[in-house]
Amino acid sequence: MIRLVGGPNTLDRLISLDALVAVAQGGIGIYIAWSKDTTPAAALVALALVAFLGSVSVARFRVNDTVGTPEEALP
Repeated sequence: MIRLVGGPNTLDRLISLDALVAVAQGGIGIYIAWSKDTTPAAALVALALVAFLGSVSVARFRVNDTVGTPEEALP
């Protein structure tokens, strides 16, 4: 959660969000297996699709974090 809120750059935030979604997917999957009810399976598939499309779109259209910083600030 610390990386998600205040990560040093957008890719750190994306990775932490993907990890959070993976934990949620695991929780839904465990609930499905424990209750033997496949009703939430559609939510699991939808969550996986939204997470994948979000990750791909952020990675594709991401702006470099160093744009607009002075030259001396770069390593």
